Amino acid sequence: GSAARQDFSADTFCLGLSFLHLLTAEAPYEELLESVSCPRYLLHNLCSIWETKRRNSAYRLITKVLDTVVDIDTSRPKSVIFADTLYRYLVLFGIPEDQLDGGEDMLGLSPVWAAVLDALCAESGKSMSQKERITRTRTKQPHGISLQESKEMCLERFQFDRMHWGIQCGDSAAISRARTNLKLLSPAEDESAALNLLLKMVHIHPSRRCCLHEAIQNPIFAPLRTDVEKFKTDNISSVSYMHYYRTPEEGGSNVLPLL
Repeated sequence: GSAARQDFSADTFCLGLSFLHLLTAEAPYEELLESVSCPRYLLHNLCSIWETKRRNSAYRLITKVLDTVVDIDTSRPKSVIFADTLYRYLVLFGIPEDQLDGGEDMLGLSPVWAAVLDALCAESGKSMSQKERITRTRTKQPHGISLQESKEMCLERFQFDRMHWGIQCGDSAAISRARTNLKLLSPAEDESAALNLLLKMVHIHPSRRCCLHEAIQNPIFAPLRTDVEKFKTDNISSVSYMHYYRTPEEGGSNVLPLL
């Protein structure tokens, strides 16, 4: 919302998406999942939050951005662009376990995140207050179907999309290729190292993303490191990243096995 502040975690997120792009060896994820769209139940609730005209709305900045959007299809809400992007992200990476119940985390206080948990989690009653659930119940759903039917269809659609596009379990060719490459990058003793790194870089909560210094300590970079103890004898207080590089003769590799 309007209270969000830009920091270095945005760079980590972008780098994580670039990492995914290399792993799939195809188009960026927005193009890869172009056929995936936000289910109607979640879309309807997100639009009601983002497109509110209340002056004290926490999303007034998003509303201003939406006012500048020129969409040829005037039959759909402008915020469908944001809703599709958010939904595709959730399909691809899933809902982090540490964000399922909100807790004291700032996402737990977000109306948008409450709407996401309500729509995409089987046990969604914990994610919304009683007042919020009553408000959602009174909200009219399109095409005359009941609220419960619309919600169930939304959850089924999410589970179906996850089976096809989820990085942990998707069966599409691009996602299967990415998962194979993630295993190739990971050491034998920790096959999930590369996947864990990717998920930390693109975590939905900025404060939970790893910093870049933490990222290069991941086991997948072990072949590029050398013993830094020898630099201490030369009174070197800092070592550049390139000092971690090792030649093939030293047991390293010229390229990472991405393909």
